[in-house]
Amino acid sequence: MNKYQWKSPLGEKMQEFLTMKRMTGFKYEREGRLLEKFDEYCFTNSYDSDSLSREAIEGFCYGIYYEKEGTRYDKEKILSGFAEHLCSCGHESYICPRKSAPKRGSFTPYIYTEEELRRFFRSVDQYPSHPLSNRNLVDPLMFRMIYGCGLRISEALNLRIKDVNLKEGTLAVLQSKNNKDRIVPIADSLKQRCVEYTKRLHIFHDEATYFFPSPHKGKFDKSTVYRRFREYLWAAGIHHSGHGPRIHDFRYPNLNKIQTFFKSA
Repeated sequence: MNKYQWKSPLGEKMQEFLTMKRMTGFKYEREGRLLEKFDEYCFTNSYDSDSLSREAIEGFCYGIYYEKEGTRYDKEKILSGFAEHLCSCGHESYICPRKSAPKRGSFTPYIYTEEELRRFFRSVDQYPSHPLSNRNLVDPLMFRMIYGCGLRISEALNLRIKDVNLKEGTLAVLQSKNNKDRIVPIADSLKQRCVEYTKRLHIFHDEATYFFPSPHKGKFDKSTVYRRFREYLWAAGIHHSGHGPRIHDFRYPNLNKIQTFFKSA
């Protein structure tokens, strides 16, 4: 991926702001892309000031008449935060008010039946082994952990061996959504699977190794996991439309309690 080249007089300060936020633990991925677009906007429209003006902010936030209100809210939020940072550093800046409404989720989760879950996990368990792949070991446990512990895909993929406490039966989910950490209990049946999995896959690995590693010991890409998920749905005879099922839908039937559907069908 090519590193963005900042162009406007404010570019260096935006870069410093992003670096500061990320050093405190915030990912700031979408916010970073919005600031890059704002930098492009300032450069294209010849805003040559190193202070944040009302004209530049309002042109960027409201200049596209067909833009969704949620996008405008995101722009207002990041630019008001950037302006407050500039003011704290002694630079005069216009602080953008938040006039727009944040984006609200509108999707309806897919609720799997128990029979669909049996067929799905059976299709995962029946994937054949291959000398160049660890898929037949990783996927049966990873998808059960996503389902049973209510994890997001990224949370499962970010787990390292040190985050999985087999003695206490807990997962340490670190720097998740909104930069929050949490401890998640593991059901006994899933804990036993983790013990067996660790003996087979991680006997010679250190604690910094990803718990669900790629064949090259790196981290799987989410798109790879989603592609496999679609294959398992197809093998299980579960219809997939443009609106789901999604892996994320595993979280919804029992979001506030541990689910225990782990047995192979």
